[in-house]
Amino acid sequence: KEQPARLALRRIETGETPAAKPALTAWPDDRAEVVLFDGRLGTDWVGHGAAGGDFNRDARLDGDMLLVDVAQGSAWGNAGILSPAALVWLDGLRGDGEVTVTFELDPARTDGFALALAHPGYGGVGGNGPGKPNVTFAWHKPKDSTGALADVHFYPHGGNDFDRQEVSATPPSQVRFSIRAGEVTVSAEGMAPVTRPYDAARDGAGLRVYAYTIVPEKDAPARLALDRIVLTRKPGAAAPTPEPAPGVDPLPETVAFDGSPSPAWEPIGVAGGDFEAFARF
Repeated sequence: KEQPARLALRRIETGETPAAKPALTAWPDDRAEVVLFDGRLGTDWVGHGAAGGDFNRDARLDGDMLLVDVAQGSAWGNAGILSPAALVWLDGLRGDGEVTVTFELDPARTDGFALALAHPGYGGVGGNGPGKPNVTFAWHKPKDSTGALADVHFYPHGGNDFDRQEVSATPPSQVRFSIRAGEVTVSAEGMAPVTRPYDAARDGAGLRVYAYTIVPEKDAPARLALDRIVLTRKPGAAAPTPEPAPGVDPLPETVAFDGSPSPAWEPIGVAGGDFEAFARF
């Protein structure tokens, strides 16, 4: 109060901003298939850069596709996208229910990448890796090798407790994470599917999604071309109606409100509200 202040306002300019892609926060619903990523960030995705990678420097959205080109000399070069909130919801993951997340890639413009589904943890912001627990698929070509390596990690795990396969030097065009109650299968062209128990795969859980470049050795270049991420789900059988244990009587039930007027309730209208004008039984 009563202190001096200054303001130098040079210009106020108006313009048009393209509408953001609608968020998917309403999922899950009755759709059996949802496109989680179609080349636009919208409000569901943010740029990810870590370990020497930089989204603003290394990545661009081009022709409905995410293109990442990490130059040589970028340390471990993680750059791509992540969902800051859960996008994959496992509602209905009971019995034979299944949720599949498919990453669609352009092999001609891809040579080192990681894909992950992670439970909310310390991740969810650029600069941090996926939170744990998570399932990660990593594909890269070692230097001077005629083939490539496909690794599947179920984090957290010990140092060497992961699945590694020697595969063709041509990257897969699709990678699938198939989630069932208590287990996950990771599959792609040119590799044997990997299935492991995964306690975090349970009805009602939510998962963040990651896609970013990795390098075979420090300061090597890497590329990733991500076209789409598609979620499909097959709900399991309906959950059984809860029943008391054998020999236990049901708890008494009292209906507090049944939609009809009663002495227990009185109409109310405050702050401009008018029950008679806006409400009815």
